[in-house]
Amino acid sequence: MSDPYDYKALEENLKQKLHILTGRVVNSIKAQLAGIEINQLILDTDKGCIAIIPYIGGEVLVLSECDMPETSQELQLIEVLAEFRNKRIVQARMIGEAWNGHGIEIGFEKMPTQTILVSSVECSENNTEASDALRIGMGSYEIEFQIDT
Repeated sequence: MSDPYDYKALEENLKQKLHILTGRVVNSIKAQLAGIEINQLILDTDKGCIAIIPYIGGEVLVLSECDMPETSQELQLIEVLAEFRNKRIVQARMIGEAWNGHGIEIGFEKMPTQTILVSSVECSENNTEASDALRIGMGSYEIEFQIDT
């Protein structure tokens, strides 16, 4: 099967750019809405803004340094994931793949059980009309369990 967009190269490009997030302190996180869909996620950090954007038709994501976008009647900005405000990013890693929830997981200093997850809506479980858009969420992990004996 031919790959006219070279998805593997796009995935590798994202993986290579993830280091630009490491060490940044998050001032705020804003979702840009186009209608009801999340068009991009903007991390406003101590070193400037980074946008996480669905690319082509949303099947892969890209990172781009940016200015905070203006709002309009068609494009609104809302603050999300406020619990990560003033937190330092210690790692960002790629998750999923093109057409299968391609995205990013972002980890924070002194928060080993919570991460931000940003992925494409282009995945099997998407039963909505949304396309060329993002899903955002928070990963919550268990690391240790106390077993009573």
